[in-house]
Amino acid sequence: MRRRAFLGALGATVIGSAGAHDTMGPVDPPVAAPDLMLVDHLGQPRRLPSWLRGHTTLVQLIFTGCSSVCPIQGALFAEVQRRIEAQPSPGSVHLLSISIDTQGDTPQALAQWLGRMGARQPDWSAAVPSSTALEALQASLRGRASSANGLDAHSESVFFFDEQARLRWRSSALPTVDEVMRVLRNMAFRSTRS
Repeated sequence: MRRRAFLGALGATVIGSAGAHDTMGPVDPPVAAPDLMLVDHLGQPRRLPSWLRGHTTLVQLIFTGCSSVCPIQGALFAEVQRRIEAQPSPGSVHLLSISIDTQGDTPQALAQWLGRMGARQPDWSAAVPSSTALEALQASLRGRASSANGLDAHSESVFFFDEQARLRWRSSALPTVDEVMRVLRNMAFRSTRS
């Protein structure tokens, strides 16, 4: 329990400054998702590129012991999921919450977190990578290597991947639901034109 409290306090301290370093907006040219393994909230190993392929995927970085920004990120995804269900878009959209607490978050903890956030399956999943895979993922999402890793590199942006598992857009820190839906509509429009 002390570890969770420490992680939560550390996350609250670090989160405000970490997201400001992410570049936001379109990723041009798009960047292929790194070929790494994660374990999902059901305990199943999943290779990231094959998991992302075939639908638009929104990725956020969270950890289940976070009591500051991560619940806000979860609420954002819950509202995005509700809006997608109310106004279906062309193609399918998947939401993926990836834990940055590679030592503390288990599949069971991730499943409980999804439950607390009101996630509806199978369109919203959660997963945790190994420590090494997390570093590669964070560098890929940011478009550059970072001297900070783990909780020190927490980002509150949403990362948009297309059907070919390519990163196409980085949102601002803690985007609004309207911002997220605008990017989704823009991505859907581009995919119908190509």
